[in-house]
Formats: sequence, C-alpha cells, structure tokens
Amino acid sequence: MLLEDTALAPRFDPALLGGVTVLEGRAAVLDVTAWAGALYRPAQEPICRTTALRAIPYYAWDNREAGAMTVWVRR
Repeated sequence: MLLEDTALAPRFDPALLGGVTVLEGRAAVLDVTAWAGALYRPAQEPICRTTALRAIPYYAWDNREAGAMTVWVRR
C-alpha cells in the first residue's frame, strides 16, 4: 500500500532487462507474523510494516521470468 506521503524516485538500472528505469521507494505491507501460525485470533487493527518498493514498468514485464505481478497498487 502506498501512503499519501510516499516519495518515489526514478532510477535507471542498466543491469535490468538491458537497461530500464524503475521507481523506488517505501511501501506499507501487512505484517503476517502477527498471526503466529494461528488459524483464528481476536479481531484487531491490522499491523503494518514498511518495506522497499521497486516498480518495474509494465511493458518490461514479459521480459522477466514467471512470477507474481501487481498492476494496481493500493493507496
């Protein structure tokens, strides 16, 4: 999830796909470690942590190996 004040910076990576500009920054993700392997737990506010975000242009996707893809990012 992108926060309102998320700063994204373009960076050219010559080693990626023969050279491509990516966007880099920080994003919030749900911290699934709070589940501690339990199937059920009391309801509570979601716990988030931040992680590095690297957005690769959609046009370059087909040039990568198979893997998960998110086209839209929650804000």
